[in-house]
Amino acid sequence: MKKINFILGVHNHQPVGNFDFVFDMAMKKAYLPFLKVFEKFKGLKVSIHNSGSLLEWIEKNSPEYLEKLSRLAADGRAEIISGGFYEPIFPLISEKDKQGQLRMLNEYILAKFGRRPQGAWLTERVWEPGLAKSFALSGLKYTIVDDTHFKSTGLKEQEMLGYFVTEEDGHKLNVFPISSKMRYFVPFRLPGETIDYLRSLATEDGNNLVVLADDGEKFGVWPKTHEWVFGEKWLEKFFMELEKNSDWIKVTTFSEYLAAHKPLNRIYIPTTSYDEMLEWCMPADTINEYEDFVKYLKEHGMYENAGRFVKGGYFKNFLTKYPESNNMQKKADYVSNKVNKSSAESALRSLYAGQCNCPYWHGVFGGLYLNHLRFANYSNLNRAEKIADELRFRSKSWLEYEIFDLDKDGNDEVLINSNIYNVYLAPAKGGHIFELDYKPRDFNMLDTLSRRKEAYHRDLFKESTGSNTGHQSVHEMVREFASEIKQDLIYDRYRRVSLIDHFLGMDTELENFRKLRFEEGGDFIEKEYTHTETFSGKEITVKLERTAKVFNSEFKLIKALKLKKNDPVIEIQYTLANLGKGPLDVRFGTEFNFSMLGGDSPDRYYYFPERSLNDPRMISTGIEKGVTAFGLKDKWLNIDINLSSGAATPFEVWRFPVETISQSIGKLEKVYQSSAVLLSWPLAFVPGETKTIFLKQKVLDAH
Repeated sequence: MKKINFILGVHNHQPVGNFDFVFDMAMKKAYLPFLKVFEKFKGLKVSIHNSGSLLEWIEKNSPEYLEKLSRLAADGRAEIISGGFYEPIFPLISEKDKQGQLRMLNEYILAKFGRRPQGAWLTERVWEPGLAKSFALSGLKYTIVDDTHFKSTGLKEQEMLGYFVTEEDGHKLNVFPISSKMRYFVPFRLPGETIDYLRSLATEDGNNLVVLADDGEKFGVWPKTHEWVFGEKWLEKFFMELEKNSDWIKVTTFSEYLAAHKPLNRIYIPTTSYDEMLEWCMPADTINEYEDFVKYLKEHGMYENAGRFVKGGYFKNFLTKYPESNNMQKKADYVSNKVNKSSAESALRSLYAGQCNCPYWHGVFGGLYLNHLRFANYSNLNRAEKIADELRFRSKSWLEYEIFDLDKDGNDEVLINSNIYNVYLAPAKGGHIFELDYKPRDFNMLDTLSRRKEAYHRDLFKESTGSNTGHQSVHEMVREFASEIKQDLIYDRYRRVSLIDHFLGMDTELENFRKLRFEEGGDFIEKEYTHTETFSGKEITVKLERTAKVFNSEFKLIKALKLKKNDPVIEIQYTLANLGKGPLDVRFGTEFNFSMLGGDSPDRYYYFPERSLNDPRMISTGIEKGVTAFGLKDKWLNIDINLSSGAATPFEVWRFPVETISQSIGKLEKVYQSSAVLLSWPLAFVPGETKTIFLKQKVLDAH
């Protein structure tokens, strides 16, 4: 009789900072029901990975799940798989942090389940050759990647029915391939189809292995799967089929198969990930071209054989595609250097939590586009840095600055660090403030996201995108959307940060400014400014200067920021000089973008002293004239961001929300990212005239 080995692996994860109701929903709809069905089938085994962020929640909220999993592990029916505790993308973090994340989950599993894990889940299967050494050094024997990884070496499907051994610098690691066909079969095809596929690969010697290791959320959380998997009992029927055919299908675990079989061969896998990820990390227009090419191959019956020669991009190019992701990753790297010098356990845990992968990229799930996930990462990174700095300075207050290339773009940034703020300035990119952290709340006020083109936006303009029928993977589902969101499709031409210098025509209107249908009269946005720093130990002033055309005149712009030790006020002074030979009437404005998380939340709103707004919400749009002070309050975070100028230089405030059209699990939706405010002054210059504008920004407790 022909036989075959089969490994069923389940990967369960919820990101740091996800809403509690999402954890609870996933537990009730997928994680716990899966174990309840599985435990009835005594002849089956499963390999399970739960991320540390999920395990922390489970310990507090679902003792039943933990009890069932512990019992299955004790009975030898469940192999517990390790990984990075907070599910980092390993190539994005340092070797020291790799070891720390792996050690944390290894020790947790040993303490809770009584056995040292043998293998690790590779987050999003983002592989680089050096990981073989990293995993081996942490005491692990294997990891699991996609068959895509093996196809990129030239192997065919029938040549990877087992596992392989790789090495780096003499350190060995075993690698198992996940069957891409099985990923799309389970649980979206009838159980019999999976059995037939396994039968087609069975052999007389019975050594062949097929691995299915995939997201546990597909068993109940993904759209329409709960009713299919549990209501219509797909999972129970699948397990019944496996048990019924147990005379020729041996359901095993990774460690068991490893102990009983030799590797097929030595292999060296290039840098890669699964097919969909290799697509998502490319530029939007390239993705569309790639999709069209793959569609052509499939329509002409060529993809089955030629697909292994088709490869997309490289995960780290998300850091190019999304500067906001790069900002967060470089911040994490910067904080890691500080924290690893302090070795404070609480700082390390916060650092690791800030490395959770989900907000560093975007695919079929919200990821980077979900501001509450970015908020969680930044909060943890800021908390880790604050702990390390408090140990370093051994003081309640400090002020320092550094100049170096933080974001690795070839240009230096200026980083001001105090016990109250981090102020990160980019002289080569418009002299903008691109990160502003309020330390008492561990809050990055500029955790914004620009509106940019995405490949899936072309679905908005197709006559018909079909419909979602039957049972489909999230990768196969047709994207659904409300037709009216087309009108909100706006692409920013600069990054939504702060201290952005605008010169506008006097007839520019708010709606045109919001939709970027206006003429920018100056040449200052994201252009290079010279910079000088003056530091006394108690205060620092950064002066940024640029001379450029403003409409038909030459202008010199100087903006100076001053911070004082242990003072919540940031002083901003603009000096504008008309160097041209003619007069000029112009509207000068400086733009700020603040990420207030909840655009429609009643506890987050604008306020103008002695004025009443018809709509104070963060998603409101409007103009206020003759303003000398205003602010944005967040009662949930308990912060009040206040901007003022004094009676001598009142200004206009233009406000509007920055909302993206982004996708999440098969649908396109409008998502609030931040609130943009433009402080502007209509100014009339004669030749040689200089004008000065003073502003103050401070953050206080909200009352």
